[in-house]
Amino acid sequence: MTYPIINKINLELSLYGFSVIYPEENKSKNNYLKKFQDEMENIKLSPSCKNNYSGEDLMMISEKKLINDKNFLHYKEFNESNENTINLMKDTKGYKLNSIFRTFDTKKSKHIAQTPHFDKLPTLKFMLYVNDIDESNGSFCLSPGSHKWVDETFGKYRYFQRSKEYNKISREIPQEIITRLQPINGKAGTIIIFYTNCIHHQGIVNEGSCMIVRAHYRKNFLKFKLR
Repeated sequence: MTYPIINKINLELSLYGFSVIYPEENKSKNNYLKKFQDEMENIKLSPSCKNNYSGEDLMMISEKKLINDKNFLHYKEFNESNENTINLMKDTKGYKLNSIFRTFDTKKSKHIAQTPHFDKLPTLKFMLYVNDIDESNGSFCLSPGSHKWVDETFGKYRYFQRSKEYNKISREIPQEIITRLQPINGKAGTIIIFYTNCIHHQGIVNEGSCMIVRAHYRKNFLKFKLR
């Protein structure tokens, strides 16, 4: 990515809580997209319902696998590209990879991420569209500027009485923020960079499928406790 793109990311993250980099803007020569497409072309739906997900494939890549398993080299390339971007962004020192997920949603998908929310642990996420995605097949949705409401209301250090209470608290969103949610449509190779304090949710698939790879980065020095 060129420096003008980094300037755009910095500005949009500050104003809106997210930034979208479309394929024609990203001049990177990384070839991880094609490898993800090949990997997910003949994906099989899992009958399991892990992590409250159902009707779709969900795979978490551990840091150990990322480093040691040659089958995950394209995940490593994606992470390294993201880290290069993070190193050029303002006020993002300390963000380290936490995990990488591969998701495959269908019309049968039903999970908690489809409800508007903010994340319990503030995270910087890079979300890669592996196929073309719009409202018909589950484009990701974000509410511009809503990260400011979350910051002011809950702060960076969050304390919840019980973990079960979190799902309720993080989904009690003011209606004016809900009405501003907008779908992010894009071709394969589109990358969404966003703070998870920005209200967001995974879209609903009405036809076809939704293939996404997302990488989660957190600041190691932040501590979060349950009272």
